[in-house]
Amino acid sequence: MHYINNNLIQPYLEALYGRNKYPEHLCPEHMKIYDINACQATDIKIIASPYPVLVISYSLRNNILNKLKFTYTGSLSKSIPLRLNDSDCCFIAVLDDNMTFSDTEDDSSLNMPEKNPPHSGRAACCDIYPAMLRDRVIQKIPSGDSQEALFIRKLAAESSLDRRAGYFNDYLYKSRCILRCPQNIKNLKTMILRSKGNISVSEMASYAGFSERSVNRSFTKYYGFGPKDYCKYIRFQCALNEIFKNPMRQNSEFIQNIGYSDQAHFQREFKSFMDMTPKQFTRLINEANTKS
Repeated sequence: MHYINNNLIQPYLEALYGRNKYPEHLCPEHMKIYDINACQATDIKIIASPYPVLVISYSLRNNILNKLKFTYTGSLSKSIPLRLNDSDCCFIAVLDDNMTFSDTEDDSSLNMPEKNPPHSGRAACCDIYPAMLRDRVIQKIPSGDSQEALFIRKLAAESSLDRRAGYFNDYLYKSRCILRCPQNIKNLKTMILRSKGNISVSEMASYAGFSERSVNRSFTKYYGFGPKDYCKYIRFQCALNEIFKNPMRQNSEFIQNIGYSDQAHFQREFKSFMDMTPKQFTRLINEANTKS
């Protein structure tokens, strides 16, 4: 599995718990998984991003499971706090923007999509679009006989990362909603990813053969935010990827060939996402690396 385009980086999660991240070969496709226990847990921020986050938390004491909870965020336009120390264990997955979860109680809406869905632009397994879950935080307490509770029981009884990842993959197969993105949106998204976010809406419209208004309208209807915002997210993800490769470098080295006009542009955008400067964040990474 390669995170070349979709880096799927939640920076505070990566900085503080990168050592708890599953190896890529164990993760389901297009996903990052973190496994955190209570002695390591702290409150963190989930930053604005197109990527949903799923947090599965539970406590296991004297072989008794309690405090079971599923927390799911859709794509976010601003940072939100995430509490990790309410339970003994947290299993966290950062998903790419081709996945979403329904908050419905009707499990039939969570079936896997058909193999060759119609080209109607509709999600194949349910009528859920990323735009419908934009800025939503959904919490669910699993009932005793639900597939979520069954998954947590298996998770709590197993210490092997390989098997834990396998249980999660099985759970996803039964419950996740893989979106079949309309082809026109997929084409626009591919342009943005290949350019690392350094492309204008007018260029996209020209390549796609649509008007700028049509590009903005269709993209926003599907994702809940426009292509210009998606460019901003992807550009910042590329910068974060460079920072985590080697946080000891200068700002100018982080942003080479990414699309920021200058260091001041990068610093403004970084602070708008992170509520801190790049220098403060690289210090946080280095401190976390020293502790580990």
